[in-house]
Amino acid sequence: MGDKISIIMPAYNAADRIEKAIHKIEQQSYKNFELIIVNDGSEDSTEDVCHALSEEYDNIKLISKKNAGPGKAREAGIAIASGDYIGFVDSDDYISQTAIDQVLQVFNNTNADIIQFGFTKVSDNDEVLSNNPMKEESFNNSKAAFGSFISQKNCTNFLWNKFYKRNLFKGVEWPGVYYSEDYAVLAQLYGNSGNVITIKDELYYYVKHSESAVNKPFTRRKLDQIEAAKYVINYTKKNFPEYLPEAFYYLTTRSARLAEEVLCSDLADRNQIYNDLVITFKDAYSEMKLCLKKQGRKIDIDKTTRVFAISPSLARILKRMR
Repeated sequence: MGDKISIIMPAYNAADRIEKAIHKIEQQSYKNFELIIVNDGSEDSTEDVCHALSEEYDNIKLISKKNAGPGKAREAGIAIASGDYIGFVDSDDYISQTAIDQVLQVFNNTNADIIQFGFTKVSDNDEVLSNNPMKEESFNNSKAAFGSFISQKNCTNFLWNKFYKRNLFKGVEWPGVYYSEDYAVLAQLYGNSGNVITIKDELYYYVKHSESAVNKPFTRRKLDQIEAAKYVINYTKKNFPEYLPEAFYYLTTRSARLAEEVLCSDLADRNQIYNDLVITFKDAYSEMKLCLKKQGRKIDIDKTTRVFAISPSLARILKRMR
């Protein structure tokens, strides 16, 4: 039957959209795959919908657990996965009908550890909002692969537009943060990899809707992005210190963006959170500049970050003028 694929789908309160996602995945041209659905403590009828579909499709595994966020749900799915390779699909998204076939051909021809590919943003009714192909390239050692990831050159922070050899997850830590856990986990996966292949094809369909976590108003949970960034800084310091400037740069961009968001929130302590984020930004920016000076090199720093470093207030004004 060929290599087996495990597709892991975390699901939380997805009863109104997960059925469509599952039916689309089950239309794969390649049939030797299992779909592991992890019900992450849903409070709606997600579990019932998935249970009914598991009786319709014999390749579905359904497990339920206490709510702990999508990262821990994916980790639980990996623990029971039996495939040679692993992919992730969110409960409102889907992949092209030939995605597994195409990815397996590349795996078999290249012995890759990770294959990453482009994606298409679509609306709830499948209207194309944007095309996001990737440039074809490859890296045959962990240093180059990690460097591409941490510098975000032709790479993304998403777990879902990639397939992985299952053994790549051995020893990988899942920090348990709700936001940006992809970033912390991917840093380790790229650091573990010896061969990364990028193909341009848009094999993943990301459905953009108002209930997506990234579209929700500011909550304290979004501060997890800072913890994830600090996790990657520590990982980089230990394993790839030459890329510390890039790791600190990521923390600066997260801090600046969250600082803007929190001021637009209705949290009673938003000013204190804002001030803490500004301090985090300044510390990270200073560390980044110090590392760059020691290494005798430069990196591209976006205009917003440079202005924020001069004056957070000025950065806010300029952003609102756009």
